[in-house]
Parts: sequence; C-alpha cells; structure tokens
Amino acid sequence: MTGPTGEPTPGEERVALTGDGLSVTGTGVTVNAAAGAGVDRAVLAESRLDELREHTGADVVAVTLDTEGAVVGGADGEPRRSHSTPVPASHAVGAGDAYLAAMTLALAAEASLPTAAQLAQLAATITVSDTGTCVCRREDLLDALGSGPEEAGRPTQVGAEELTAIVAEHRRAGRSIVFTNGCFDVLHPGHVRYLTQARALGDLLVVAVNSDGSVRRLKGPDRPVNPVEDRAALLAALECVDHVVVFEEDSPAKLIEAVRPDVYVKGGDYPPEMVPEAPLVRRLGGQVRTLGYVPDRSTSAIIDRIRSHPAVPPVNEGRPA
Repeated sequence: MTGPTGEPTPGEERVALTGDGLSVTGTGVTVNAAAGAGVDRAVLAESRLDELREHTGADVVAVTLDTEGAVVGGADGEPRRSHSTPVPASHAVGAGDAYLAAMTLALAAEASLPTAAQLAQLAATITVSDTGTCVCRREDLLDALGSGPEEAGRPTQVGAEELTAIVAEHRRAGRSIVFTNGCFDVLHPGHVRYLTQARALGDLLVVAVNSDGSVRRLKGPDRPVNPVEDRAALLAALECVDHVVVFEEDSPAKLIEAVRPDVYVKGGDYPPEMVPEAPLVRRLGGQVRTLGYVPDRSTSAIIDRIRSHPAVPPVNEGRPA
C-alpha cells in the first residue's frame, strides 16, 4: 500500500499510487479506511480521478469507499458519487464483485455513466443484504428497481420529518438524491429549465422553498408576491420535481444535514466554491453543481416590469351607464 508510485506491492498485485491510502488492483480502486484521521476519502478520490485514469489507462475509474459508497469518474472529468447502506463486515463479502459486474454490464449495454454507477451501487447493496457470500441476481435487481416508494401514493408536498423518511427509503434502494432551494416567488421558464436540468443529475429531486417570513428577511418587506402555499403548489405540479418542502430559516443548512444530498444544485453563473452551503454539502459527502440562468428570465425583472406599467382602468370606468 505504501510502496513507490507505480510499483506493485509484493504478494498483493496491488499498485500504490501514493502513501495516502489510495490503491489500485486488477479489479478496481480502493481508498483505505485507515487513510488518516480527518481525511475525507470521497474528496481525496475525486481529486485523484484524472490521475487514476491516466495511470490505469481506463476510460472509467470507480473508487470504492466500502461503507461510504463509491466515486466514479469518466472522460468528461465529472465525478459521480453513490452511497451505500452500512452493514456488518460479515455481510460485505461479494459486494465488490457485484459492483464491478453490474458496472461492466451496464456500460456494455450502453447505459450512461451516472446510470451505470447507480446500478452498480444498487447491486452491491443487494449483495450485502444477507450474511455470507451472496450474489445479486437479475430478479433481485429488477425487484429493487421497482420496489422503491410508490410515488403515486406519496404527496409531493411534504414536511421535513416525512421527507427524511422518504429519502432514507430511496437511499436504501441505491437511488441518488438531488437537492436545491430558493424563493421561487414568480415561477418562470428559467426556473423550469433549471429544475429540469437539476433532476437529470440524479434519481430524486427535492426542492426546498423559503417560507414567507424567510423571503421577507432576504428580499425585503414587499416580497413575496405569492404566498408560500401558491409557490409550493406550482413547484409540486412540475413533472421534474419529486418533493417540495418549506423551510422557515434563512439558510437550508438544517434540511441539507437531514437529507444529505448526493448533489446540491444552485442556479447562477458562478463557481460552486462560492455557494455558501458548499462546505457543508461536501463534508456530508455530496457534490455541488451550479447551473446557468436563462438570459432575461428572473423573478426580480418580471416584478419590476409589472410594477413599471401604469394601472389600466376598467373598460367601463368613466363612461355613462
């Protein structure tokens, strides 16, 4: 594990890239659980994906993090994170083989890399659901894909406690969670495009909406234009949105800690590092993405245009009866 870069560790057919706990074998890449106190293994893996691809010559590199899931990287340079359900060590035999087999089959069937990564994680999760050395059969995988929460029977608008339970069910099924938040005072095409793009980054899109009091503190006393009941109802009606939750605080930090999203999305033409919630999301094992706004489409601009037009009197005003 700590041999010179590029040299196989004797007896293990293992290549140690560095002494920081990252290693490569003939079947995959692993970040040692003893990589060091305070080391975020997922962040370490993401930072080394390009180096790993160059070192191995592989188009796709999957870095397994045992109880913490995996990080996958492809030619586009974008890391994909998946999460696992922690189990006793006695249950974990065969998980790596199931992960590798499912990933290989999915890519051979021309599945996208995000889909292949999630299928691989789901296969590993199924494998460790019982004691001893187990396998993931085709029927098991199909059952798991179809046995998630019945969305038709669940309300789109949920409270924070209910949302936490829903997310836990999806995560046990190997699905990835995308989270975004905002005021969404006047819903417009820019919002719809942004939310549609966000939904494509995972399996479940959760939209957190600022309460009326929160909007007033952030935007001023003349906002929101629409009450939170209306804003949440419109968002819930969008096909790309799975669940809507209202939060009272000025920051969604408490919800982020409860949901632990795989991907946190914000709209804006600025780097993810400038997102205030980025350190928290990354500490929890998620990634941060920013999606550009549609030009000339913003709530403030729409409100300003409405307010700039003089009031039009009723048609019959001033006319004799």
